[in-house]
Amino acid sequence: MSLTGWLLPTLLALGAAILLVSIVLGLPRTPGWRAALIRLTQLAGFTLLVVSLAGYGVNRNENLFGTWTDLYRYVSKTAPPPRTVTFGGPAPTAATLSGTSTPSATPTKDPIPNLPPLPSTERIQHLQVTGAASGLNGEVTIVLPEGYDPKAATAYPVLYALYGFPGAHSGFLDPANMDYTGQVDRAVAAKKLRAPIVVIPQLAWHGIDSECVDGPQGNVFTWLSTDVPTWMEGHLRVAKAKTSWATTGYSAGGWCAAWIGMKNPNRFGAVMSFGGYFKPVFSTNYQPLTQAQIESPEHNLAAMAATNPPIIAIWSQVARGDSVSYPSHASFMASIKAPVTGTEVTIDGSGHGFHQWRPYVPNSLDWLATTLPGFAP
Repeated sequence: MSLTGWLLPTLLALGAAILLVSIVLGLPRTPGWRAALIRLTQLAGFTLLVVSLAGYGVNRNENLFGTWTDLYRYVSKTAPPPRTVTFGGPAPTAATLSGTSTPSATPTKDPIPNLPPLPSTERIQHLQVTGAASGLNGEVTIVLPEGYDPKAATAYPVLYALYGFPGAHSGFLDPANMDYTGQVDRAVAAKKLRAPIVVIPQLAWHGIDSECVDGPQGNVFTWLSTDVPTWMEGHLRVAKAKTSWATTGYSAGGWCAAWIGMKNPNRFGAVMSFGGYFKPVFSTNYQPLTQAQIESPEHNLAAMAATNPPIIAIWSQVARGDSVSYPSHASFMASIKAPVTGTEVTIDGSGHGFHQWRPYVPNSLDWLATTLPGFAP
């Protein structure tokens, strides 16, 4: 019996209806504690079936678990082994990413800037930023590395983290979601990764799914590509080289990470996507682009990778049965060519949720540390 097919909800609804009739008729009508216990069991069973039916609806709507195996793995906290395949050109080197023939093997030591003070010394800060180019005012959450020093001799690399829709910074910070900063801290402690600054900018205004493009409801692409990075360079001790900048995101944020990275290859050296897709998928209430614009190389990243590939490394993790992401992911990987390089990490399963992505954050950080010199420990 399928977890998402028609038979399961039919049986749940039928069972609930039978129990409801029994409850309304007061069956069994005999007095005594045994009859009372039966009626109590009927109420409990009816409640359980209704809750299960509601859970079925949520699961089907959100595409969380595609099979009973997916659900079992979630309950048992086991993750399927990933399969990794490389597409496109050869693995990038510091030289190809930076565009120089003699790159430094260590992070660049930038001049120490005179930065304005941050509001506090807390590691996690939520700041309001007004973008001069986009005109948007939004929240930017920053997670500073342990011992962050704005006057350090060597600047910090940047992880530009973009969450899904609907979503918030908690998608990255909450251990029940991506537990991203916790996993970053563990990688740093294990000397597998150089301590980065994690930056989580606001992606949506007024509940609109912008898909990170400029449109009548806000110039979100400009905010993400220009305003937030400019603010970061003026307020945080960040490295300047693209070999120290990477985007990461999940679901719609995975699309945004790939879109922002590939459109700004002079700033970002790598992209890491979890359950992302490679052309925008707008909600029905907001359509800022025509279908022709969506399919053009400007927004369809498979077409961009095939016709005008930027110098960037892409890491993409997805479940092979994920109908939201996998078709777009597969099309993208089949289209890329040098100087783009694509690392595909696929798993068995059909879900589209944190439980399918969180276990593979360490894989992405290991890949990042060996791909971009600025993140090497």
